[in-house]
Amino acid sequence: MQSEKTKQRTRALAKRLEFDDPDQRADSERHILIHVSQVLKDRTAPGIVAGYAPIRGEVDALKILTALYQQGYEISLPKIRKECKDRLEFGVHHPDAELLEGHHGILEPLPDRNLVLPEILLVPLLGFTPECQRLGYGAGHYDRTLAYFKSIHHKVLTIGLAYDFQKNDDLVVEKHDQPLDYIVTEKNIYSRYKGKSI
Repeated sequence: MQSEKTKQRTRALAKRLEFDDPDQRADSERHILIHVSQVLKDRTAPGIVAGYAPIRGEVDALKILTALYQQGYEISLPKIRKECKDRLEFGVHHPDAELLEGHHGILEPLPDRNLVLPEILLVPLLGFTPECQRLGYGAGHYDRTLAYFKSIHHKVLTIGLAYDFQKNDDLVVEKHDQPLDYIVTEKNIYSRYKGKSI
């Protein structure tokens, strides 16, 4: 019997896949980039930002990474490594760099790309709450990675990328689920801090 969380994942993925109008998606992603830039506007200097190669209707983080690269950010993409207990490592990326099909068919940097610790992490999701809880696919890669960053005292700003229709006030949230700092959509910037400083 499926758990309620599994049912929520199935419904959320189906809903996202229904959003398949290229012009609407492109317009939404332009507004999402504007909101990401607003979240980052007070940073004193560009840093290392990690994104992801989109699958199954996710917001296209590669476009956002390219825009941030043009603003002076160093960019990177995740790699899933079994030897790292299924948490993510991050390889340096360039907008024109060749990518390799990796775990789950997700594109990732070539093995020879240097590894970095990102200071900003753009995170994919299936659903979210206004309090910045995230519904992922269930593999736990991002939750383990964020828990690892905490264990080594590495501070990273987490920004979930979503369409506003992915908001769900009734998500099942478990103890191991790591909340994000912000979730940006084409309509809103949701903050876990509600005006408090990070």
